[in-house]
Amino acid sequence: MGSYKDREETLPFMSAADWREALEIGERVHGFLSGPYGNPGLRGVMYFGFISTADGVKVLEINSRWGDPEVMNVLTVLEDDFVEVCLKMIDRNLGRLHFRREATVVTYAVPLDYGGYARYSGPKPVDISDAERLREKYGDRIRIYPGSLEVVDGRMFALSSRTVAVVGIADDLEEARRISLDGIRRIDGPLRHREDIALPEHIERSIMHMRRLRAKSQVS
Repeated sequence: MGSYKDREETLPFMSAADWREALEIGERVHGFLSGPYGNPGLRGVMYFGFISTADGVKVLEINSRWGDPEVMNVLTVLEDDFVEVCLKMIDRNLGRLHFRREATVVTYAVPLDYGGYARYSGPKPVDISDAERLREKYGDRIRIYPGSLEVVDGRMFALSSRTVAVVGIADDLEEARRISLDGIRRIDGPLRHREDIALPEHIERSIMHMRRLRAKSQVS
């Protein structure tokens, strides 16, 4: 599994109208939840999952937490001090956040039996040292985030959920994807990952699909 973010605020298959509609939905939901019929003292993070359709933007899910892995796409390019951001949320004076105009791709390595796709009952040692050495090559353009792991006698072992995420950061999606995959392929252990996150062919397919949906909507 994984996720990606383009240089700009929207994804390649989105329109500016999609972005504005998603923001409006988020503001309306937050306004209700923090209003007189909700919790006026509401603070913190809300995660929205949206889908673009022929009839506009629809909500898939809302969570009072960060989205995983999506949060890694945005926090890695956040220019503001994150502690200050949290303090401003508490004080209710958080303004506009600032992000570097870079693309990010997150690729997750997960256990072989994650999601019930396979059966595996053997040992689950994980070695991320080879991936971490890529910092010498990429510097801050690669980030490695251990997840569902435990450390026993100095060795890492995968648990049952998402094990390690690798974030590639670059000026465009293709380079960010290449960096992310370079890192994830160097993680040693009984894990699997997807190779199609931010795949150009898939992005182009999504762009064409949305064009057809919007054209159909205009005709009807």
